[in-house]
Amino acid sequence: MPDTDTAPTELKHAFLAIVGAGHPGIFVRKGKSRYPIAEMVGLAAPQMIGARRSWPAIDAELHRYFAGRIQANLNYFMNVQS
Repeated sequence: MPDTDTAPTELKHAFLAIVGAGHPGIFVRKGKSRYPIAEMVGLAAPQMIGARRSWPAIDAELHRYFAGRIQANLNYFMNVQS
């Protein structure tokens, strides 16, 4: 999977619209007139997770989460046994 090193882009003139059968999207106008518009698309969640630059943040969050869960379970079992 390709790794991208681009920073997030601020879309100053973008807008949110619900189109079709309830599909939400981010759109920008292609010119000064009302139409045409273009839908902005980005990476899907699986592609973001697969990007190597995401791994350190995901790893840190998983460690934080599971450390808390382990402590909660230890506390529970220690209180059940006594």
